[in-house]
Amino acid sequence: MGNGSSAQKHARTDKLERSWWPWQVCREFQRGNCTRGESDCRYAHPLEAGMVDCSENSVIVCMDYIKGRCSRDKCKYFHPPAHLQARIKASQHQASQNTASAPLVSSSQDPIRTPAGNSLFF
Repeated sequence: MGNGSSAQKHARTDKLERSWWPWQVCREFQRGNCTRGESDCRYAHPLEAGMVDCSENSVIVCMDYIKGRCSRDKCKYFHPPAHLQARIKASQHQASQNTASAPLVSSSQDPIRTPAGNSLFF
């Protein structure tokens, strides 16, 4: 997925955004020098260079694989090893917690002040 621009990625809806997950590629792996190996490295070691988004040096994780249901013969997304799957799930959980606790604010309107001095946005 090397041809998608950042603007296109940010234009996705919230539901679609949760269905893909970028992960950084190991620069040492790309140079052929990663001493940690795929099973210990915290970065992706993609088998195919075509998976790498060169502008962001990342791969898109196959969320079907994470959920144990990727049935594609030749999947174009990264299938991470078990130790990265745990990190990805933790990152997703943290992101969903942050999204759930973030206040909904519209910056295009002025806030209404409550007697306690808090701002409300409509």
